[in-house]
Amino acid sequence: YLPAGPGPHPSVILIHGGGFLIGTRTMKPIRYLATRLVQAGFAVAAPDYRLLFQGGALEEAVEDVSEAFKWWRAQADTYQLDPERISTIGLSAGATLMWLALSRKALHPSRVVSFFGLYDFSWLSGPRAHLLRRFLLRSPDLASCQSRSPMSQVELAAPVLLVHGDQDTLTPIEHAREMQALRERAGLRTELDVIAGARHGFLNNAKDPVCEPCITRVLNFLKGD
Repeated sequence: YLPAGPGPHPSVILIHGGGFLIGTRTMKPIRYLATRLVQAGFAVAAPDYRLLFQGGALEEAVEDVSEAFKWWRAQADTYQLDPERISTIGLSAGATLMWLALSRKALHPSRVVSFFGLYDFSWLSGPRAHLLRRFLLRSPDLASCQSRSPMSQVELAAPVLLVHGDQDTLTPIEHAREMQALRERAGLRTELDVIAGARHGFLNNAKDPVCEPCITRVLNFLKGD
């Protein structure tokens, strides 16, 4: 997705969600965000990654996101991108994968926005926990799950905006609050935008009244305001 006019353009890499099981780069929240970003002058790339039961567990999905980051930076001349202003946005499972790919130094983003992410695998419970530990993490060990979680890899230097609904029952807001606290203790700039009354995946409905103020906030953050 490319904006009108000459570059170099700031850009954003969007990583879709879907619980590691479903989702594509063309799903509604990605199209919505890409449209708003392009209108604001950003170029946008939205990759796919290998999903569970379609060739991908955690390592494969993170590898794909990492390669997408490297590819986008290499396209700076082709798409008139500003290599010093490449940001990332991840949604849900995509936020989790984004964090893990960034921890591999695949990209040094200028800004990071993380929507309702799963930041600690050891907090999972119930049938979903069994599924993800067995097939995504390929390990039942809680210590292993925790060490491979974004919460254990918080040293990313870029400014971070965490966005989370306070009615999220899929990845409770405690994930975001703990991530913010850990990063702030490390002296890393981290902002938390709590969306009152919002549930998980609220960007699926662009007409939801919480969306417009949220997108304005994200755009201002990406611009450095």
